[in-house]
Amino acid sequence: MAAAAPASAAPERVKIVQHNVEKKWSAIAAAVQLAADTSADGLTLQEVCKTDADRLISEHPGWTVNWRESRAGACSDGKAVGVAAILRGQAGADGLWPALPADTGRTVELVCVRYGATVKRFICSVHLAKGDPTARKLQTAAIKQITNQWINNQGSVVVGGDFNATPYTDEMDSMYALNGNGRFTEADQAAGRGGDVTSADGRKIDYVFFSQNRTSAVQAAGITVTSTDSDHKLLLAKADVTL
Repeated sequence: MAAAAPASAAPERVKIVQHNVEKKWSAIAAAVQLAADTSADGLTLQEVCKTDADRLISEHPGWTVNWRESRAGACSDGKAVGVAAILRGQAGADGLWPALPADTGRTVELVCVRYGATVKRFICSVHLAKGDPTARKLQTAAIKQITNQWINNQGSVVVGGDFNATPYTDEMDSMYALNGNGRFTEADQAAGRGGDVTSADGRKIDYVFFSQNRTSAVQAAGITVTSTDSDHKLLLAKADVTL
């Protein structure tokens, strides 16, 4: 049974912007603007071209932007595409990128920033295999194994990303504490493992998860979805985190 959230402090409302930007600066700009408008704590982005990651870092020197390559030469300028985890308003936080099982032609990592003093806090971004449920199941199992040590040490862990899987598939069981064997509360789970459509093809495949040791099921506060130039929706996820 998952541990209940600690009761030592009043919960903090945490907001995370999640977006698969489909290699488009306009989608990144929309995500950054939403984060500014809502005072979001961080962003988890996928399909970010190296040139755009460099621009993000240059334009926001007060942030921690951890970008990692997932596929070489995949962008229109010949540079790599990758995944980014971003902490707004704090530069110099630690970057972590533990490896996940690879899928065809890609390097797959759990790309994170780590911050906080008394409570270690993690914001992580991930992009799982497309069209390969076996690979996705291995990848989510690895996320569970990696984050277990942080959760066992009472850390607060957020994982946002494009999971390329709908909520009730087997590969999502390693994430969900709800009707699964994971240790996370999903921001949009008030009505169960369902919720808002996040992709142009009418599926929910993009998520933000909060570790259940710090965010109980009733502390999930939902998501809002917005259309951009990407074929994925722009998400603003909210949850209360007890620190």
